[in-house]
Amino acid sequence: MLDDHLLNRSLFDLGEVLPVSNIQKTGLISVCEKAINKKLKDLSPNEIRVLVGQSISLSYVVPLALDLLERDPLIFAGRYKGDLLVRVLDIPKSFWIENQELNDRMVELKITVEEIFETINDEIIPKFSGFEY
Repeated sequence: MLDDHLLNRSLFDLGEVLPVSNIQKTGLISVCEKAINKKLKDLSPNEIRVLVGQSISLSYVVPLALDLLERDPLIFAGRYKGDLLVRVLDIPKSFWIENQELNDRMVELKITVEEIFETINDEIIPKFSGFEY
């Protein structure tokens, strides 16, 4: 988790990235440019997903993503349920090796997801068997 001082600053303020200029702005570039100029605490799940997917300022963005995922591992972040988790799982292993505390949080998240899967598979799905169209 990031401290309040960092949460009240933007990625641009932190010197992590520079606004894109002098190129054709696509939707993706517009989302990234808007996101890097927002306070970290104000980033939406969708903006966090996009920044993670573009590997922008992972050291600041991944803790925010994990905060969301720890509350709801299958959070909807703009595309489909679980999309933020998929993006975080796509982060190269080298990042996790260099960021052991974040790696440890991912291990805990993995355990939570496994428990959810087990509950869904063993307890919930069988109870749906009586429902039909």
